[in-house]
Amino acid sequence: MNMVTDASVGIKWFKYSDEVNVELALMLRQYKLEKKIDILVPDLFLFEVLNTLITNTIFNKFELNNVLNTIFLMDIRIINPDNVMLKNAIDVSLESKLSYYDALYISTAQSVNAMLVTEDNKIISLQKKYNFIKSLTELTNFLGM
Repeated sequence: MNMVTDASVGIKWFKYSDEVNVELALMLRQYKLEKKIDILVPDLFLFEVLNTLITNTIFNKFELNNVLNTIFLMDIRIINPDNVMLKNAIDVSLESKLSYYDALYISTAQSVNAMLVTEDNKIISLQKKYNFIKSLTELTNFLGM
């Protein structure tokens, strides 16, 4: 099963304090490590996760490098958005009043026909329009986690 995760989920793999549903995010990561699911992300994911950890934590250089190494060891498929995905993200952003960054996750999930797993309430609020969007809580019910 293919899933796109956004940075709101990826951050929970490394930052545990002041976060909710960390245990669910870690279960998702474990499912990936056990090859029960495949996780895909737009390249933006790396920038967002690392930027958040740099600006909102006291992670040092060694810990940040470990985060990056862990992401690569997870064998997450990193997608470089093509012209179609980027243009679709513009449409999603304008229609949904989302940031372009958030819209790119929706566009990525659409282009690879995958579920989008997020903890971002703005994105979750669009589930009626994009039925492939799931929160971590909904995902656990879906996967029987």
